[in-house]
Amino acid sequence: MGLRARLERRRAEEELEAGNAARADDNLARLRQEDPDAAAVLTASFTAARHNRRTQDQLVLQLQRYAALKHQAGRMDLYDRIFA
Repeated sequence: MGLRARLERRRAEEELEAGNAARADDNLARLRQEDPDAAAVLTASFTAARHNRRTQDQLVLQLQRYAALKHQAGRMDLYDRIFA
């Protein structure tokens, strides 16, 4: 695979990742309005996490905490909405 093809492939991957992050952020914004736990626990964004390792680590911990809360409450459907 030539340099041009690799660059085009990487650009396409970046666009896909950016779109997925934006979609998850949109889902998260709606969820924060519906679920007080989401509003309290999930403060980081997927878009920011793509560009900042510290934010990425923070988001992972927040997602783990939120998943535990929803699992305990029997409401994993709320957690799943983030990634729908």
